[in-house]
Amino acid sequence: LAVVDTNTARFFVTNYGTLQETDAPNDTNTEAYNKTSGGGWSQLRYQRIVDNKREEFSKEVAKHLEDLIQKVDAKNLIVAGDDRATSLLKSNLLPKAEAVLYSDTLHIDEKAARLDIKADIADILAKIEKDKSSSQFERLISDRRGSGGYSVVGVDATKQALENGQVETLLLDDRSTSLDHAVRNELVKRAAMTGATVEMVDGGEKFEAMQGVAGLLRYKITTDPEFIHTESKLPNATARSA
Repeated sequence: LAVVDTNTARFFVTNYGTLQETDAPNDTNTEAYNKTSGGGWSQLRYQRIVDNKREEFSKEVAKHLEDLIQKVDAKNLIVAGDDRATSLLKSNLLPKAEAVLYSDTLHIDEKAARLDIKADIADILAKIEKDKSSSQFERLISDRRGSGGYSVVGVDATKQALENGQVETLLLDDRSTSLDHAVRNELVKRAAMTGATVEMVDGGEKFEAMQGVAGLLRYKITTDPEFIHTESKLPNATARSA
């Protein structure tokens, strides 16, 4: 989350329900903003100086924000605050950073307390998670319908794929009656050990029929011996199966 106006910025990182503020650049030289158009200054020159200052500061904010996105591997970016500042920031973000942009329609006071900001973005974060959950489940259903081989469903098959290091994303239905607490914890633990991400999915009856658990795979499952022999020679094959 970046809360910005034309000469201040605040950055926040949210993960697993927490919201922590981190370092962000601020324009401490406010002379250009405070100077009036009197004293021989033409209004046009004054406005040009102000616009240049805002542009320079926005570029600095964008650079720091891009570095933060890369550092924490951010999947979404919320830009909030002054309309003029959010528009400038968007125009200065690199395409890679702009690709994670989720919303720039939120208005938050740059001096707001952290807990107030957390409450302000709660609905947006919930929508992000819901959209992500739906997208992952649609990917699973699409693969199952097309027999693509890039997914497994059910406790036993998913557990085996996790042991093989094949799972890229573990999908769980937290409300499933087919998964007891111990099994769910074991699956999550195995996912963590193999670098798989964990997503909670509300798949309804369709997912319940799959025991409320599935795995989206890093590489395709096949029983073709020749393909398996070729797969073992691919780069990073050892890392995938570690």
